[in-house]
Amino acid sequence: MSVKWSSPSRQFNVTPDILYLNWTNDYSSNITITKNDSLSSLTIEITNGTDLVYANYSQTGQPSSLCAPSYYRLFVIGPSGYNNTIGVSNSVNVTIADEPIDSYDHTQCLPGRYWIQNLHIRNATQTTENTSITVFIDIPISQENNDNLLSKGTASFNGVLSENSTIYHSYFFNITELSDGSANVTGVAINLSLSSGNADLFLFDDSQVLKAKSINSDSQNELLIYNFLPYNSAMWEIRIYGNSTSQIPYEGYVIFTGLNFLNASNRQRISNLDFGTRNASYQQTLNITLKNELNISSPSITQSIVLYQVKRFNGSGAKNFTFFVPDSSIANKIKASLYWNGDSNYSINVYDEDGDLVGSSINKHVNAKKVGVEREEYVETTSIGSKAGFWRIEVKNHTTTTDPYNLTVRIYVSSSDWFETNFSQVSLNGTNQINNSTDIQINLTVPNNTMNGTYEGYIQYLDSRNGGIRIPLRISVTTPMLIVNDTMSSMTAKVDENYGANLTKTVTFFLNNTGDLDLSVSLTNSSGKLTCVSGTGCSSGYFANFTYNQITSIPKNSYKILQVNISFNSSMPKGIYQGWITIWGNNSNVELSAHPYSTFNITLKLNLTDLVKVDVFGVKTADGNTMIENSSKSENVTANVELYYINGTKVELENALNTSNFTVWLVNKNVTSYRIPASGSLSLFNGTTPLYISLTGYSINFTVPANKPGGYYDVYVSTSFEKNG
Repeated sequence: MSVKWSSPSRQFNVTPDILYLNWTNDYSSNITITKNDSLSSLTIEITNGTDLVYANYSQTGQPSSLCAPSYYRLFVIGPSGYNNTIGVSNSVNVTIADEPIDSYDHTQCLPGRYWIQNLHIRNATQTTENTSITVFIDIPISQENNDNLLSKGTASFNGVLSENSTIYHSYFFNITELSDGSANVTGVAINLSLSSGNADLFLFDDSQVLKAKSINSDSQNELLIYNFLPYNSAMWEIRIYGNSTSQIPYEGYVIFTGLNFLNASNRQRISNLDFGTRNASYQQTLNITLKNELNISSPSITQSIVLYQVKRFNGSGAKNFTFFVPDSSIANKIKASLYWNGDSNYSINVYDEDGDLVGSSINKHVNAKKVGVEREEYVETTSIGSKAGFWRIEVKNHTTTTDPYNLTVRIYVSSSDWFETNFSQVSLNGTNQINNSTDIQINLTVPNNTMNGTYEGYIQYLDSRNGGIRIPLRISVTTPMLIVNDTMSSMTAKVDENYGANLTKTVTFFLNNTGDLDLSVSLTNSSGKLTCVSGTGCSSGYFANFTYNQITSIPKNSYKILQVNISFNSSMPKGIYQGWITIWGNNSNVELSAHPYSTFNITLKLNLTDLVKVDVFGVKTADGNTMIENSSKSENVTANVELYYINGTKVELENALNTSNFTVWLVNKNVTSYRIPASGSLSLFNGTTPLYISLTGYSINFTVPANKPGGYYDVYVSTSFEKNG
């Protein structure tokens, strides 16, 4: 407790300097006023008649004149009763109260926080000697200030977060206000709508434990659902926070529900659905009764099921994590969430199987930090392509603090492929009326294209008020899997080689079974041949032979190496040679077949070509930089290049080539249709004698003509030569 002295002469002090009035202290609390020993006597006055209570959250639409701020004052109770002028011999306890007397029942006011920023306390005979305290009053959401609570189970609240707000707003409600012994509240939903800006929504129990949250950064609507509520009376807290350079007006609703999810046989509550560890094609039927146990109807109830494969990682500091994502025929959304406590400032980037950035998250956690709960950054994307592969999450740390974190990846799948129910939209009457329940049959079938792993999600029943329940569900699926070189279903492996050689090239494939069951496989191929399918002089009579090692099984969580040896000779013409290998993971027992695809097709391509790679690794103008300062004059430029065959080996001709073997031109970076010259080559001459020097490669001098448009240009170099005739 803080002691606050009067000024300017410190004649008395007040303890504490901040009061909180609410249901925990029956809206009254004491302050102690102590006289300075230098004074022989003191009479103080508390100006509760002029220091009035105002809505701290800017609540609008007061329901009655009883809540008009000009009528909202606090009461002062001294040793002799209700009196705001009190004598102080040494020290005195004074009660500050918001009492429901003389029609001042302020629980009828709109819910939220009210306050007197400065309740003045002064020397009654020397009024310039004074101090002040701050008084906060919390008015809960209740039937006293919400007419619809008893009849419809809904209650509203509203407020405005100030610009650049540094405090969160709190609203309280009694979780059992609608329970009467025969009727029970089973769950609560909080729906928040914003007129502008962004704010997050949090729900705490009476022990300040976070129970649910909604942090949709790209939406002006937040909805959280929590079930099942305790049976004992308790005040729970809603916290709202957002920070903006402009005000953030909001309107919220508390929606109570009595929906209960019961085993149809024994009428016992099912609080979660755990289907255990199962194989592909597993089937199970559940018979459920959905019952309304509240004396309030639940109109137009709908059902939705959400299911995702979940992968969890942990770490601290900057790190990278990879996870496998199937193609868009199986997965429809990815959500990656990073959770931590502490002062670290983490952000995340998510990259797809091609290394392209699909989403970033930074500073989404600041609202949670202000409210005092676990921080979260998250990325959601539906940009899933037709190709499976490994995605990467990059965790960045923007502080020197390295708090530990948990990373959760959710790969969403179509729940309709897993679950069928006979449910159709229904309205349920209150608990003491007919038609207050409905029977539901839920059929689970684990699809045959399921990947090994843990699946979680929920089944939700929500009525037109947005009130309802959300039942968590979980199933662990064990299957064999077949991933080849980090992808699924099919791939193409291409070997580029210069024609005219007698060689055998080896291509390596990693056959991974990342599942929890062993996998049996068999291999078939295109008669062990890659047949010439395109190119000058190409025909089916030309082919390259290939061989490979046999693989018959891949243990669970292990891999085997497949090596393919492709042989060709100098008599084969330039062209593309093509064949295939199919890996069969089929099994008469579908549970033991590879998942999500039972086969994998490898297309083998051999490209015999006379193309050469030209590597331009240095360009300098005559004065040693890359800038032509005076475009009105021509200028000589040197390009240093190296030549490589298509297979990556260096061309060994060195001194056999001269400028006649090269062509050089420029292309404007911004206007790619503009070429210097319009066709053919720039003027070339030897930059060195000989043209090739081992340290600098081929030094090719060319002249950029005068009076060409300024800008940035790319240098292009091509070469042609004949070898061995």
